[in-house]
Amino acid sequence: VNAFLDSAALLAAGVYLLARVQPIFVASPLWFWMVGGIGFASLFAGGVLALRATDTKIILAYSTVSQYGFMFALLGMGTASAMAAALFLFFQHGLLKAALFFSAGAVIHATGRKALPLPFLLTGLLALSLGGVPPLGGFWMKEIFVKKILEEQGLWLAVLAVAGSALTLVYMLRFLRVVFFGGSTPPPSLRAVPRSMLVAPGVLALLTVLLGVWPELIGTTLAEPAAAAVLGGVAELDLGLEIGGALLLSLTGLGLGAAAFITLERWAGAVRWVTSARWSLGRAYSALAAGVDNVGRAALQLQNGRLPRYLSLTLFGGLGLLAFSALRSPATGLARLPSTGAGAPVDWRVALLLLLVSAGTLCTLLVRHHLQMILALGAVGYLMAGVFGLALAPNLGLLQVHVETLVTVLLVLTLARIPRSRLVRMAYKKRERRPLGRICLAVAAGAASAWVSWLAIEHLPANPIAPWFNQNAASLTGSNDVVTAVLIDFRALDTLGEVIVFATAAIGVYVITRLIYKDAA
Repeated sequence: VNAFLDSAALLAAGVYLLARVQPIFVASPLWFWMVGGIGFASLFAGGVLALRATDTKIILAYSTVSQYGFMFALLGMGTASAMAAALFLFFQHGLLKAALFFSAGAVIHATGRKALPLPFLLTGLLALSLGGVPPLGGFWMKEIFVKKILEEQGLWLAVLAVAGSALTLVYMLRFLRVVFFGGSTPPPSLRAVPRSMLVAPGVLALLTVLLGVWPELIGTTLAEPAAAAVLGGVAELDLGLEIGGALLLSLTGLGLGAAAFITLERWAGAVRWVTSARWSLGRAYSALAAGVDNVGRAALQLQNGRLPRYLSLTLFGGLGLLAFSALRSPATGLARLPSTGAGAPVDWRVALLLLLVSAGTLCTLLVRHHLQMILALGAVGYLMAGVFGLALAPNLGLLQVHVETLVTVLLVLTLARIPRSRLVRMAYKKRERRPLGRICLAVAAGAASAWVSWLAIEHLPANPIAPWFNQNAASLTGSNDVVTAVLIDFRALDTLGEVIVFATAAIGVYVITRLIYKDAA
């Protein structure tokens, strides 16, 4: 049961999800090369690994990897008919692989080989069907795959499809040999297989025989409706057998597979070399996992729990995006220096307040004690409230006063909770040098912010939305305060999101505070 779930059911869920999201990403030119490339790589990697395995369920597991490669290749093509073909393979493979796992379990239970005629017959039918041998249902899996690849991708990929079909036949014939002809005599502990264990694989084997004659049993009733449900339109699957290039290539794949199996011992050494530990997928996975771990450790160095580090990274990222935008589009307004605005009147009151703001900001770098820094920052905030008031935005000025008052009080209360000895250690020394990198970063971030703000003023939209809010806020929302109307009506969902963020942060602060007091107690 565990092998069946790991090798079939869970992988089937992955293919189902890929088929569901295919209409979203199929427009990307990378879709075919990524999904189709993974499909062909899985097709051959799983098949070659199945040739080396000796355990029956491991062979079936690797064959599952290979068979899902066929489906990925079809899903990568992105057409409606290819989607229907992929789902046709999906349903057929589920039927065959479930039956093969049941048969393998019956053989393992009996620990026998040649003395098990009925299990041998059922397993043989199922293995040959998965290998694409007519007139069994699995033949249509390989024929439709080769046909779609030939029609939509051309001959060069169709050659790879033929090689994949031949590889499937080789490892399924080898599977039969390993299971039933692995030794010269049957083991002495041979047990009879209960007939109840053969009911499920027997029914499924009968179905694969019927599907060989009547492939529409799955094609028309399952694959086409499923593809139509995914794509939201008609998806036709042409299962008719026509004398042509696709049929010739399918038969060529069967012939090559049979010849390769007959001469398997001659090139078995090459298979062992390709699947050796030096080239194993497990080793490649371990190397990839080690690389991911190293990248993760490097990333964790950035998350050191210090707010200055996070602010620096944020500013570096913003400056990088700004520089990238300016270099990528030199003809846009973002890359041009704004005009000086010659002739515009200068409000000496605003200019004076901005000079005081600059002086207050400079004071935060010169003072030594934290309380002095808090007061300097508070003064800067109140001065900015005056700038808003003079700019005919009294509501923003009042909001600025409220925020600055609250933040100043909270910071002072926080200082009161910190031991004095630690405050002394945290204070700047008289001759302590400020890091040059942070100074340069702060200057660059300030200059960039001023530049972007100036550009925004110089390039106002031809039809701004602000007048519409002013004209319709009262009539549509019943509020004479335009800002209130925008916050709680026009962009109510944004405000709700902000409230949720603040509420979540408040809950986090409350929990941390309770834990601190609990530990102290």
